[in-house]
Amino acid sequence: MKALKQILPSILLAANFVVQSDAAEQKIATVDMRKTYSEYWKTKKAVEGLRQQRLNKEQEVKEMVDERGKKIAEHQKMLKQFQDPGLGEAERGRFKKIMERKVVEIREIEQAVQQFERATNTEMTNAQQKIVKTIIEEIRGLVSAKAKERGYTFVLDASAVAPSQLVVVYSTGQDDLTKEIQEQLEATNPEKAEKKPDKPKPTPKKN
Repeated sequence: MKALKQILPSILLAANFVVQSDAAEQKIATVDMRKTYSEYWKTKKAVEGLRQQRLNKEQEVKEMVDERGKKIAEHQKMLKQFQDPGLGEAERGRFKKIMERKVVEIREIEQAVQQFERATNTEMTNAQQKIVKTIIEEIRGLVSAKAKERGYTFVLDASAVAPSQLVVVYSTGQDDLTKEIQEQLEATNPEKAEKKPDKPKPTPKKN
C-alpha cells in the first residue's frame, strides 16, 4: 500500500485553478482510483504472483538455515569427540581442522542468508513498484479516454486523502466513473470471458 500511495497520481489540476475557473464551463466527474486499482483482476493476479514469489524465496532461506543447523550439529558432535581424553594427537589434529572448516562454512551460510534476504527485499520492492506503475497507467488511460468521450474537464480521484492531493469532499455520485471503469477492466479478464453460445442447429425440413 505504501508503494501505491507514492505512485497513485491525482488525475486533476490544482484545486485553486478549479475554483477560479468559470464553473459554467466545467464538467467534472469522479473516480475511486484506490478501489479501481485494488479490485482489478490484474492487480489481484499480480499480488498473488508476488506472494508466491515471496514464499519461494522464504523456502530457499529455510533450506539454507536448515543446512546451517546441520553443520552446527555436526560441529557440536565433533567437539564432544575432540574433548575425549583418550583421543590420540593425530586424530585430535584431524578433528580440529575439520571443526575449523565447519565454523567457516557456518559463517558463510549466515552471510549468504543475509545477502539473499537483502536482495530479495530489493527485488520484491522493485517488482511491486513496477506493477503499481503499470496498472495505474493503464487505468489512467481508460479514465482519460472516458473523460474525453463524455466531455469532462476534470476527473477527480475520490480516494485522495493526502494534503497535496485534491480531495472530493462531496459528490452526488451521478458522474462517478468507478463502476464503468471497473466493468471495462473486468471485461479484459480472460478467466471470465463469456463463451459465445453455440448457434442452434437448423431443424431438418420435412419432405
